[in-house]
Amino acid sequence: MRVLGIPRGTWLSSQVQIHVAFELSALLHCMGDLMIDRAHFGRSWAFFAANALAITLEDTIFALAKRAGLAPAGR
Repeated sequence: MRVLGIPRGTWLSSQVQIHVAFELSALLHCMGDLMIDRAHFGRSWAFFAANALAITLEDTIFALAKRAGLAPAGR
């Protein structure tokens, strides 16, 4: 994260890590798509992109709930 100038332990740092990890995983799975047939290359990418976006949405909802004082006890 230092390269991007993002402080460690922040929400943004977490999101960048999640999206990079899912993109790398998607790329590797797209290689599997390619092994099936060239016509299938890239088909699995949407699944991994959707997962990263879902995690971002979830984290956003939790952060907003915490800010509004709705966080469960112990969080």
